[in-house]
Parts: sequence; C-alpha cells; structure tokens
Amino acid sequence: MAAGDGVLVALGESCLEYIAHTDGYPKPDTRNFSTHSHIGGGGKAANAAVAFNRLATGRGISTRLITRVGRDPAGRSVLDGLRAEGIELPLEHLAEGSPDSVTGSSIVVVAKSTRTLVHSAGVTADEPLGQEDVADEARWLIGGRTPVLLYLDGRHPAAALQAAQYARARSVPILVEADAVPYTKAEDTEPLLALADYIITTAEWPRQLTGLDDVEGGLAFVLQRTAPHARMAIATLENCKQGCLALIRPLEDSGGPIGGMIGTGAPAAADGGWPAQVSSTPPSSPARRWNDPANYAPQAVASPGGVQFSPARKAAYNPSRQHGYTELPSGIGWAEIGGDLSRWGQLNLPDYASVVEHKSSGCLVVRCPLPPEALAAAHANMRDPSASTSAFIGGFMTAMVAKPPLAVGSALRLSCDVAGRSWAGDGRSGLPTASAVPSQLLYPGVGVGGG
Repeated sequence: MAAGDGVLVALGESCLEYIAHTDGYPKPDTRNFSTHSHIGGGGKAANAAVAFNRLATGRGISTRLITRVGRDPAGRSVLDGLRAEGIELPLEHLAEGSPDSVTGSSIVVVAKSTRTLVHSAGVTADEPLGQEDVADEARWLIGGRTPVLLYLDGRHPAAALQAAQYARARSVPILVEADAVPYTKAEDTEPLLALADYIITTAEWPRQLTGLDDVEGGLAFVLQRTAPHARMAIATLENCKQGCLALIRPLEDSGGPIGGMIGTGAPAAADGGWPAQVSSTPPSSPARRWNDPANYAPQAVASPGGVQFSPARKAAYNPSRQHGYTELPSGIGWAEIGGDLSRWGQLNLPDYASVVEHKSSGCLVVRCPLPPEALAAAHANMRDPSASTSAFIGGFMTAMVAKPPLAVGSALRLSCDVAGRSWAGDGRSGLPTASAVPSQLLYPGVGVGGG
C-alpha cells in the first residue's frame, strides 16, 4: 500500500510454516502422505502485520515490523515475503541473527477441520532482540510519520517492553497478544500487560494463567490484577470457529472513552503506581473471587417486549454454566429494564451477540459468534484455520485505526468475519484483502469503545 502519514508498528515473531493436509490425523509409527502441502511465511506478529496491511488499503497507514530471523535461506525467504506484502522493515540491519542462527519454523498438520502445530522458535528464543535494539525510537516508531498503534506478540520481551514504554509516553495505543510459550516467562509478559490498552488471546491462556475453568473469569482477573490501563480483553474461541468472548471495562474505570485514535488507558496514579480503582494485590483465592456464582445475578431479566431470553440462547452462550446470568438484551429498551449500557461505551452490538455483566469486576461480557454469512463461507471453503487469530487481530487493528474508530460490536463483527474468511487458504495465504470483506463491515460509519 502507498505510504501515508500514519504508521502501525508490530514487534514480534516471524517464521516459516510448513503445512500438510491429510485425510486423517497421523497415527504413531506410521508413514503418511499429504493430499496437499504449502510452504510460506508465518509467525504471530508477521501474520498480524500482513493481515492489517491487506485490510487497511487506502487508509493512508503504512505497516512496519520489527522482527528477527535466522541467517539462512529460510530467513531470507521470510523477509522477501514480507517485503512483497509491502511491510516495512525499519530495523532490517538487525533482522538477521548471528551466522549460525536458525529461522523459527512451524509444522502444521491439517486433518479435515482440525489442526496440530509443532513449533520451533529458533532465533526468536536463542537471540531475542534487546532493549538496545529499539533505543532509537525515531528510526522505527516515528520516521516522519504519526504512530497510530503498537502491536506486540510477547516475543522479544526486552525489546517489546522498551517499545511499549516509548508508545505509552507518546499516547500511542498498545495491543498485546498474550500467549504462553516455553521461551517467554510470565514475568516477561506481565509488564507488557500493565501497559496494554487492548489484550487479545486464546481461550486457553487465561485458564492456564489463573487455573479457572471459565474464560470470562480468567480475563476478568487479568484486567483487574495485571492490566490497569486495558479497555478490554478478548479471547478467540477454538481458532475463532466459535467467535470470540470480550470483557469490556466500564469507561469510568479506564480513564474515559478510548479506542484506536481516541486515546489510551487509565492514567497512572500520581506516584507512578496503579490507578486508584485497580488493586495491585492479588486476591487470596482467585478461584473463589472470580468463579463465584455471586458474580452473576440469579434471576432472568425480561426483554423490552416482556419476553425472557430463551433457555436455548442461554445454553448457546455457555452450556457448562450452572448458575444464572443477568441477560442484557441488545437493541432498544434499556430504560424499560433499568439497564444502561452507556457506562461501557458505544457498543453497537450485532443482534446475534449475547451479553452479560460480570458483577465482581463490573465488566461487560460479550460473546460474539462469527457473523452468519462469514460462518457459511468459512465452512464452505474450509482449508486451514492456522492464521485465524492473526486474522482476527488484523481486523481488530483495522477497526482501531478507522476514522472514527468503530464501536465495540462493529469491531468484533469485523474481526470475526476476517478470521472466518482466513480459513479458505493455508496459513498466511488465507488472510483476506479488503475487497474480500463486506464494505459495510469495514466502513460502517459508526464510531472501538468511544462514548
């Protein structure tokens, strides 16, 4: 895309993906043959940057990636692929590791609708970028343009933290993709979450982090304990096959209306510590605090027409839940039931989304499935869901830099749509372009999270 006045910066992993399709999952000690194979660039940050760049055509925003690959043929192939996508590599002199470094790789086996991945981090774990590598912020963050967003995938933690501190000082929104990998420690991720405005992860990560059996309880714990600035935390569900679940913090707890270009998170306390409304002390028993049925009202709430939400809709939201929710219907009529959504900002939720309030944290819980048309297209063209979370993030970042930034519901709908469409190709090749996404999703004309 043509360079414009704005720039999105991504910092994280690039690798090479080897994808093999089989008729069934391979059994141990057997020889198997693929029905189709694909080799191409991968990596969380690299795929998210490409996903955004394809969707943001015509918005006047260029895409930069800070990454490192091995000094080998695979690394050169990865960098060539990124350049071909129009991704800028502002620290290209640092992009290749030492002479003996090896580019990371992912081996993906796709058996019908399932995928199994074996990942080797290579140079990302062996020679991560350091704080000194991003010390010259004018070179990678500014460079004559206005930074509109910083995306971090949690790799290269020292460099990521330095980049996040620069971005926070300049009021640049920060999106962190949280994940648990053997070569990144939890203590490396927590400082990034403390600076994040938005957090996107999978359903597995909050469960692993907190030991809770429900995703929303884990995300609520993250928002209250480790992410004082974050406007919301989002978990993709089953490679986005089930859409996403988002926890949205009330505006009064996050420093006012925030979104992509609107602003950042809650201001820090005067002493540089945590904001007053966020406790820096972990609960004595997270499981009891966040997984307590008292977090949810036991009674059903009638819709504006006097009809209660059906049991089928409740079951579709979370069939494993044994206690009740306060159901908040979408659409008009909030005053009639005493529900006021304005405290969570501008939502514009689709009518197929389910909404509840998490009583202990005060967060709004939104379960957003794939849009019906995207779900139908995804199942009709199913190939590989490997890049679905990166596609989701690319869609969400596109929503953040829209002018005006999209409302929460519009952003989630766009992100889910893009994720579903990514299944039609192998890995990065499935990431859709702007022309493949309905224009009413990219440009709905409503203004992520503003008031």
